[in-house]
Amino acid sequence: MGTVAVQDIQEKFKLHLESDCRILFRTLAVTLVKYKTELEIDMYRINSQEAVSYQISQLPVYV
Repeated sequence: MGTVAVQDIQEKFKLHLESDCRILFRTLAVTLVKYKTELEIDMYRINSQEAVSYQISQLPVYV
């Protein structure tokens, strides 16, 4: 009787642990994707700003 209760608790704990880990990893994955996307957007902004400033510096100057 006592061992059944312990096994039952262990099973429940295992299920909780697995679902918590799944949620944790999913949250981590979403955060990484979000961060990567933000990083790519920032890099694109930096690159496009550099490209614009480069193009402006290449314009012929009429005095």
